[in-house]
Amino acid sequence: MKRTSLTILSLILLSLQASAQTNASASDLITFNIRLHPIQTIEVTPLQKVVNLDYMTKEDYEKGVDVDQPDHLRVYSTGGFAVRVESGTPIRKSGSTEEIDISDIVITPSAGSTEKPDADYPEVNLTPIPQELISSATGGVNRKFNINYRAAGVNKYVNKYVNLENPTVYSGTITYSIMPK
Repeated sequence: MKRTSLTILSLILLSLQASAQTNASASDLITFNIRLHPIQTIEVTPLQKVVNLDYMTKEDYEKGVDVDQPDHLRVYSTGGFAVRVESGTPIRKSGSTEEIDISDIVITPSAGSTEKPDADYPEVNLTPIPQELISSATGGVNRKFNINYRAAGVNKYVNKYVNLENPTVYSGTITYSIMPK
């Protein structure tokens, strides 16, 4: 009888365990996140890292000189952005204190070969303080922008030429930066 009672008790326990396993959850949930962090890069086309404005004719000195740099800037941004421009150094003759005023340089952006029509392109005179050059409410991958560099005319640089130097060169740097919009 004891044996029968143990057998019945064992069967009841096994039945309860099987029932518990059958009623247990066969699935569970997790929270899955896609976390997007901001990324912004700006790059000058490698073959356009030196820009020369050559004054070679009487008309160049009278009217000024400009040069177009197609697809000069490449932007990658995960959202809206603003490109700023500034001159970190004076435009100075090497080994001299002679300078050309940086505000003589006018920078004009425009849509490059991959550009959407949603950007603003104000023309700016170069300064040592960052100025907004391009702005867009949307980001993008490898957005390209043209830049035109223009320098003063009206014979402003006639007396900046140094005899026996061919050419006389004044150099400075221009910095482009990107920030969220």
